[in-house]
Amino acid sequence: MVIQKTQLNGTVSQTRWTSVGDTPAHACVDEGVDTNDGDTTYIFSILASAASIAKMTLATPAEIPVSNDNHSVVVTLKRLSGITGSPTVDISLIEGISTVRATMSEQLGSSFNSYANKTLNLTPAEAAAIVDFADLSIWVKYTTNPDTLWEVRCTAAEYWSPRPHYPEIMLASVA
Repeated sequence: MVIQKTQLNGTVSQTRWTSVGDTPAHACVDEGVDTNDGDTTYIFSILASAASIAKMTLATPAEIPVSNDNHSVVVTLKRLSGITGSPTVDISLIEGISTVRATMSEQLGSSFNSYANKTLNLTPAEAAAIVDFADLSIWVKYTTNPDTLWEVRCTAAEYWSPRPHYPEIMLASVA
């Protein structure tokens, strides 16, 4: 199976997140997770609250997935400067204005002292519920800050989905 990686192409809003190296948010988080530029361009937040959210739209996948298996959101994050506890970040795949297709909450422990990928794997039912692949966005929300010194950074985000393997399809149609 071939996986297609769809990157960000727009910013809906960024509240209590600051862009570094470019603007707006999606321009700082638009590279692939395998080729992210670390601390060259990123967004960061030091204020955890319900309103600390970056909403970034995805480009339309090159090809609409034909399978509901192996769909994922991958976000590259790190934490800085805290003293105690671990900050918490919510990652969501949203369709349209607010329809949640998948979400997860992640504590950024010591393994996030340098950039690390966090993967939100969609169930086949969550992937099947997607109606319009041209209307998806990734939301990153900084929800819990155990002390006032934590900073959370995000440098890359992508949507991964299966891509049709045309040689097999073409061979099947010829036979």
